[in-house]
Amino acid sequence: MVDLESHKVIDMIPSRDLDDVATWLLGYPNVVYVSRDGSQTYASAIRKALPKAEQISDRFHILKNLNEAICDYINNILSSRIEIPMTKNTKQLRLILV
Repeated sequence: MVDLESHKVIDMIPSRDLDDVATWLLGYPNVVYVSRDGSQTYASAIRKALPKAEQISDRFHILKNLNEAICDYINNILSSRIEIPMTKNTKQLRLILV
């Protein structure tokens, strides 16, 4: 847990178990925002312990997911094999993009 204003670590969750995380979160009833990864365990624990807290994706996972989506999109629209036609002075070349 990090204070968003001071950027200082306040505490660390000792477990990833749903009940342990929910119990740990109950010790911080004044939490308004929870930034987390895509873990459904964390999502459930937050809903259970802090139903009014707003859950947001952390910056790292937003960028990671965006990067994966862009790579998937590019791989889907570009051919994995590009052929360069032969000209007068060269043999036909084939490139395979990995």
